[in-house]
Amino acid sequence: MYFVSQTKRRLTAGLFGAVALVLAACGSSNPPLTGIVTDSYTQKPVAGVTVQVGEASATTDDAGKWTINEWETTNSLLVQASDYSSATLSLADKTPVNEQTPVEVNLTIRPNTISGVVLDQYSQQPVAGVTVKAGSSQATSGTDGRYKLTNVDEKAEVVIAASDYTSATATLEKQTSYDVSLRPTSLSGIISDKYSQKPVSGATVQVGNATAQSDAEGRYTVRNIDLNAPVVFSATDYSSQTLELPQAASLDVVLRPSTVRGSVVNSETGKPLTKGTVIAMVKPFEGADETYPYTGTAVTMTRLKPDGTYELTGVPENAQIQVLSPGYRKAWTALSDGKFTADLEAEEFVAKAIYITAATGSSKAALTELFDLVDQTEVNAIVLDIKLDIAGEVGMVGYISKHPLVIEADTAVDYLDMEWIVAEARKRNIYLIGRMAVMRDNSLADAHPEWAAQSRVTGGVWEDDGGLKWLDPFNQNVTEYNVGVAKEIADYGFDEVQFDYIRFPSDGSTSNLVFSQPIDPENNPEVMYEAIGDVLKRAHGDINGAGAFFSIDVFGYATWRNMWEIGQSLEIMADHTDYVCAMVYPSHYDRNELGFDNADAHPYEIVKDSIEKGQKRMEGKYAVQRPWLQAFTATWLNPVTEYGRTEVRAQMQAVAEVEGTYGWILWNAANYYDPEWLD
Repeated sequence: MYFVSQTKRRLTAGLFGAVALVLAACGSSNPPLTGIVTDSYTQKPVAGVTVQVGEASATTDDAGKWTINEWETTNSLLVQASDYSSATLSLADKTPVNEQTPVEVNLTIRPNTISGVVLDQYSQQPVAGVTVKAGSSQATSGTDGRYKLTNVDEKAEVVIAASDYTSATATLEKQTSYDVSLRPTSLSGIISDKYSQKPVSGATVQVGNATAQSDAEGRYTVRNIDLNAPVVFSATDYSSQTLELPQAASLDVVLRPSTVRGSVVNSETGKPLTKGTVIAMVKPFEGADETYPYTGTAVTMTRLKPDGTYELTGVPENAQIQVLSPGYRKAWTALSDGKFTADLEAEEFVAKAIYITAATGSSKAALTELFDLVDQTEVNAIVLDIKLDIAGEVGMVGYISKHPLVIEADTAVDYLDMEWIVAEARKRNIYLIGRMAVMRDNSLADAHPEWAAQSRVTGGVWEDDGGLKWLDPFNQNVTEYNVGVAKEIADYGFDEVQFDYIRFPSDGSTSNLVFSQPIDPENNPEVMYEAIGDVLKRAHGDINGAGAFFSIDVFGYATWRNMWEIGQSLEIMADHTDYVCAMVYPSHYDRNELGFDNADAHPYEIVKDSIEKGQKRMEGKYAVQRPWLQAFTATWLNPVTEYGRTEVRAQMQAVAEVEGTYGWILWNAANYYDPEWLD
C-alpha cells in the first residue's frame, strides 16, 4: 500500500479535554459569564461555537471569546460546534466573587471529524466512490475525491477501500485531516496491430494471476493485479510482449503479427508438396549474404500439412522462410514488414553425386579437379567426408570445431578449408553433402572410453576385426557430440548432412559387446531399433533446424528386411530423415541372390530389386530414397566383374525406373570417376 504525506486540515470534532474555570468574586446578583473556547489538538481559539446557558446563548468570536450576562448557578452550560464533540457543564460551583467581576469559564473542545481527499497515485486525479471507515463512522468520497468522517475518536484507525485500487490503513491520533493516494490495481488499455493499426480482439493480458481479454475494439481491463508482476500480452498469430507495469492505470500496446501462413508447390507442376520442414531463420550476423539462405539455428519450425500448406508461429521480423522437402531443392523467401503470407515454389532435385574423401578434400587442387568434373558432366552434387577416415585419425573432425564437446575431447584437426569449399561449391551451383561416420569413431572412443562399446573379455573398449572402435548408441553424450558437429556443418553452408555408420557394430566378436543398456539382437532387436531411431529423431530436428537436409546410409540388405544384427529398421529410420541412402552395391550381395550365381555381374537387377523393396517398405514414410551405387571393381570376388560405363549406367537406369527415388551417389574409395561413365 502506498500513502502520501498527510495534509493537516481543520476539521470539526467533539468536545474533549478538561474545562478550566476561573471564578471571579460576585455580589448579590451574578456578573457576566465569559470565557474562551480553544481546540484541544491545536490549542487555538475556535470561532462560531455556540455556548448556551438556560435561555441565553452566545457565539464565540474569532478569538474564541464568548459572554452571557444572565445565568444562574442552577444552570448548565451547553457547548456545541460543528466538527466538534458537544459537552454539558454544570455551573453549580461557579460562585461569583462580586457583582462586577465576570465569572470566567475557559473551555477546550475536541475535534471529532476527519476529512481529506483521495487521489489516484499516478494521475493525481480524484477518485470517487471510495469507502472510508473509522470505527462505526463511514463515508464515501465524492466526484472531487473528498470525504468526511464524523464522530471519530481522538485515536482512530482509518481504513480506505476502493474498487480497482489498493486499500490503505492508517492510525491517526489527534488528527483531523488525512489525504491519501491510492495505487490502481486495475490496468486498462487498447491493443492494436502494428501494421494495420486495427484493434486486436481476443488477446490475453496477464498480470500475475490476474487475466483479461481484449474485446472487439481491442480494449481490455485486468483487475486485482499483482503490483510486482510484469504485464504479458499474448494473442493468436502475434508475438507476445512482456512489459514492466507502468506508473499509470492505462497501457496501450501494439502487437506484431508473428504467424506466417502459406503453401509450397512443385515449381513445374504446381502440385502441393505433401511433406517438408518449414523453418524461420534470422540473419546470423550483420552483413551476412542475403542472396543465399541464412544458416544458424531456426527460430521456429513446423512440418508441411498433407495439403501442402503450413502455419509457422513465432516468426521474427525480416526472417527468411525456408522449406526443406525431400526430393526438392531448398526453397526460401525473405519476409518484409507486414508480410505474413509466404507461398513458395520448390524445384524438384534429383541428386547425382560423387563421393570424396577428406584426404582428397584437403587438397584444393584435387578438389578443384573433381569440381571441374561436376561442371562438365551430369553430376550436380558431392558427398565429402567431414569426419576423417584416415589411419590414426579415424573419427577426427576435419575442421577446427567450436562445439564444447569436441574442444574438450580434442578431436578436431585443421584439415578442410570449409569456407573455401562452400564458396567454391556455391559459385559452381554444386549441392554439398557432408558425410559423418557416427558410431565408428576411434578418436572419440579414445577421448571418452566410457562413451564407447566395452568388451566383456578385456574390460576395455571393444574393437572390431579391423581395430576400429565403436560408440554406444544409448549414450546421450554421443548423440550430443555428433548432432553438434552436424549443426556446425550446416552452419558452414552445406546443403545436407549425412550420417553413415548409424548402427551397432557387426564385424568381430559381437557376442562380447557391452553397452550402457543390455541388448539381445536375436530375441529383442526392438531395443536396438529404438536406440538408433532416438538418435535420428534428435538429429533430424536439429539438422533441419540448422537449415540442412538430413540423410542416412544403410546396408543394401536393409531395404529387404530389418537388419536385427546391427539395429537398422528401415520403417523406423525412414520417419526420421529426409533421404535414405542404401548401399546397394551388387558386389555386397550374396552370390545366389535373385537366382544369380554372381550378383556382382547383374548390377541392374540387383539395384532395381533392392530399391523397389525399399520403396514398399518406406511407403507412407517421410524420407525418400537416394541409393549409393557401385563405381568400383570388386577385385576380391571370383570371377571379377570389371565395372565400367555399362555397369555403372545400368545401376543408374535401375534407379531412374523406380518412381519415388531421387538420384544416386557413386562410391569409389579412390575418388576415381571416369568421365566416360557419366553423361
